Amino acid sequence: MGRPRNAFAIFKWLIGKPFFRRIFRFEQHTATIAMALIVGVLSSFAIIVFRSTLDFIRELIFIKGQETLQIGQELESRLLLPLIPVLGAIMLIPLKWKFPGEVGGYGFPNFLVNVNLRGGE
Repeated sequence: MGRPRNAFAIFKWLIGKPFFRRIFRFEQHTATIAMALIVGVLSSFAIIVFRSTLDFIRELIFIKGQETLQIGQELESRLLLPLIPVLGAIMLIPLKWKFPGEVGGYGFPNFLVNVNLRGGE
């Protein structure tokens, strides 16, 4: 019989070795604790990747975006900043006409309409 191929089979294979049996005591909750340890380690790596991605996006939008859009410290260019989301919303209008109900989705605006205008339906 060759080496096991999946994680559970590897774990069972390791437990069967006499070396492991001498070092570790395998009781009722050993597998649960081992899985919790694995989940904890993987989630710590995931949060590191997530935070790094947030830093990268922040750098890309706020630093490189100001250079790309040529936004300086002048008041005139700062006053034009609210136009960026307005232009994005205007670009969604043809999509909303072509695909009604799909672009708007089930977001917060629909929630507010349902609660305030339709009595929570």
